[in-house]
Amino acid sequence: MNEVKENIPSNQIFTSLSDRHSYSYDASFGTFLPDMVIQVKNKIDQQEFTI
Repeated sequence: MNEVKENIPSNQIFTSLSDRHSYSYDASFGTFLPDMVIQVKNKIDQQEFTI
């Protein structure tokens, strides 16, 4: 997680419980609470941030 924080601007990283909970739902029936959420701004960011 520290490596991610070093390479991604802090305004694109969400680590609070409420933010992580908001992003824990998708189109499936399951939920998963992520350790962090990264907001991508464009396709290049998405390619770079895909882990």
